Amino acid sequence: MNRTRTAFLAFAAGALLAGAFGFTADKPALVAPARPVALAEGPLTAYAPFLGVWEIEDAWADGRPIRARNVYEVGIGGKFIEAHTVATDEQGKPYERYHTVIAWDEDKQTAVSYGFTFDGTVGVVPLKHAENADTPTFNAAWAAEGGKLRQRVSFDPSGDTYRWQVWFRPEGAEDWQQLMDGDWHRVTD
Repeated sequence: MNRTRTAFLAFAAGALLAGAFGFTADKPALVAPARPVALAEGPLTAYAPFLGVWEIEDAWADGRPIRARNVYEVGIGGKFIEAHTVATDEQGKPYERYHTVIAWDEDKQTAVSYGFTFDGTVGVVPLKHAENADTPTFNAAWAAEGGKLRQRVSFDPSGDTYRWQVWFRPEGAEDWQQLMDGDWHRVTD
């Protein structure tokens, strides 16, 4: 097929699609407004210190290295927090590992994390705010393959780090095994 015919077909297909979706000269395309930069007043403001870009370079308890970046942003209408996590694989290549949306569940009166994982799994986990902590501290626990995971995230008063602790308890075991005790460091706001 020659280039002129290919260009004409591409133009015609684009014009048909634009008309089909209502994007014409008298109806401009819809463009999403810029996202808010601050959380709306409400319970999720306790998570505001986590907004920004964070990195960790550490090792799991078994010695495997971890290198990752979290980007926490304000979501739709200032009522959600979205987190994107990029990690490196065993060859050191970056890949998007998690996409998380944190929302307030009015019925349960708690924040809930909706986690989407690179392998197609989805997890819904309530986040518990530690009321007696000096800085924002959140705990979560959920079922995992072969047992249960528990996580604690505590924000450092300096505003430049947060501590990330992860434990695993195998099915039938009484004791928790610590998998991670590392610090995420702020890269930018």
